[in-house]
Amino acid sequence: MRTHYNVQCMSAVGVRNMMGQRLMAAARMGLVPEMRRLLRQGVEVNWRGSSGDSGLHWAAVSDRVAAARFLVQQGAAAPPKKAQAPPAACCTRPSTGCTRPSTGCTRPSTG
Repeated sequence: MRTHYNVQCMSAVGVRNMMGQRLMAAARMGLVPEMRRLLRQGVEVNWRGSSGDSGLHWAAVSDRVAAARFLVQQGAAAPPKKAQAPPAACCTRPSTGCTRPSTGCTRPSTG
C-alpha cells in the first residue's frame, strides 16, 4: 500500500526529506526507474539522511550494482573517508588490569 502525503501542508524541508528518503529506499531496493523519476523531480543525488547515509551507500550495502552505477553516473559521490583514530597503546602488562592482547601492536610499549 502506498502512502499518499498532502505535500501542500508540508514545509519545504519536510518535502525534501521525504523525497530523499524515497530515493534511499529506491536505491536500497534497486529501483532505477523510481530513482530516475525522483531525480527528475529535483531530489539531490547526494541527499543524506540524519545518519549520513545516502542512496549510493544503500545501493552498495544492498548489493544493487545497477542502482549504484546509475547514481554514480548521475553525479553521486562517495562520502570522504573518516580519519581513523591512532591505535591504542599496546597492552603488555597484564598486571595493570589490561585485557587487550599485545598482538598487532604498532607502537613500541613504554615500560
